[in-house]
Amino acid sequence: MTVGARTGPGPAVDRAAWSNRWRDRSVLEKSVLSFGLLVVAMVTRAPWLHAALVVVCLVAILVGARVEPRLASRVLTLPVTFIVIGALVAAVSIGHPAPDAVWSFGPFWSAPASIERSVETVGRSLAAASALMLLALTTPMTDLLTAARRAKVPATMVEIAGLVYRMLFVLLDVAGNVRATQEARLGYASARIARASVASLLSATLRTAWVRAQRLGEGLEGRGFDGALVVTPRAQNVSVPFVGLSACVVMALGVVAVMTR
Repeated sequence: MTVGARTGPGPAVDRAAWSNRWRDRSVLEKSVLSFGLLVVAMVTRAPWLHAALVVVCLVAILVGARVEPRLASRVLTLPVTFIVIGALVAAVSIGHPAPDAVWSFGPFWSAPASIERSVETVGRSLAAASALMLLALTTPMTDLLTAARRAKVPATMVEIAGLVYRMLFVLLDVAGNVRATQEARLGYASARIARASVASLLSATLRTAWVRAQRLGEGLEGRGFDGALVVTPRAQNVSVPFVGLSACVVMALGVVAVMTR
């Protein structure tokens, strides 16, 4: 069985992974660039270098892989929001203001040290998240699972990840169908009706997903499932120039990171 492309409805990250120009590149090629940039992001403390890493990742995603900006923005919005909120919380202290506090409002205040630490945290987190998103937005999940098998990751972990990935689409499909039916019946015409519709949506989604999961298990057992879903991986040749260029970019940024520590 050969895994085909997924271009229909689904998570934005999955649609981007299947529709970008780097989809057919080897996982090894993209891992060298992604994990290399991740290591540099964790090593450096310079905010400007963190910004440079984010720019490199965005250029690779939008220009190199040609991921649709709309899909990329949807995927990046949640982690960026989480990082910014966490940094704001880290920058604010509660209690009696310190002598060097740059501002205070009631029990809340910030000092230069906490602001500096917060800025460093934001930069490092954004750079690391961008590096990981570079791999996620350009590599289909099926390729990652195949690479995990080749890397001798325990088969049970790989199969659980694969089943969760497949069931995610079952949940989305069921939820979408139920939601469309409810909207056709004016299920969200008022706040009271909407609350009842949401409860019904959750109930129907979980119930249907449970039944489909049961059928999936029965089908696998009927086909002699022995703990591994064997698929034919897509042929992927490693591009030496791509790996070499990625290594040069990572090494150059790594040298700058070490020199600026």
